[in-house]
Amino acid sequence: MANRTDVVAIPGLHGSWLNWLPQIACLQDDANFIVPNDAYTKDSIPTLATAILEEAPTSFALAGYSMGGYVALEIMRLAPRRVERLALISTSARGAAPGEEGSRAAERKLVEAGDFQRLIEGARDGVHPARQDDLFTNRMRMLSAEMAGSEAILNRFKAAFGRIDSRPFLGAISCPTLVLCGAEDRICPPHLSRELADAIPNARLVLLERCGHFSLYEAAARVTDELSRWLRE
Repeated sequence: MANRTDVVAIPGLHGSWLNWLPQIACLQDDANFIVPNDAYTKDSIPTLATAILEEAPTSFALAGYSMGGYVALEIMRLAPRRVERLALISTSARGAAPGEEGSRAAERKLVEAGDFQRLIEGARDGVHPARQDDLFTNRMRMLSAEMAGSEAILNRFKAAFGRIDSRPFLGAISCPTLVLCGAEDRICPPHLSRELADAIPNARLVLLERCGHFSLYEAAARVTDELSRWLRE
């Protein structure tokens, strides 16, 4: 237990520490997961990254899931020497697309109303069809959104819509990097992960078959295995 690696694990847009619960439970002998719930409440990517760095250990492994990947890439720009290894899961390096904010207006209204059950139902298309009726997956996602709270999620919306294009900076990443994505991810499709892996020197790309966007839940065991390997690289 004394040689555990500190892992700063950043949740997705609707997430909390519960995003990482399967990995926290299974990797506790190898990793000390630090999920920055309190720091993950700002309304821009740079301020989110700065707040997380203020709470983080001097050096650490860094994992970002979905929107957490946007923040992880900002951390790599701000403090690359503090990051021992990087995992980018179900995410993208691209800036906000034109019309992205408008396309998520209905989702934002549900967050404003605190209607997390309907929020979950509206996101079913992001789950692989074979797992859309998985009560564990849906319940975990609902609990995660409830734990994060409406105010924090609304600030994250603002931050996500204002993100910059990180692709010009990817070539400067020199630490061991895992890029992982569901092969049937419709929210951050696999070509975006290939783009990341192609641009980051010595990155390792893993595509999970029969898995959509919510890989931490949909393919928890496989994600945990890949993170275990990543911690040893």
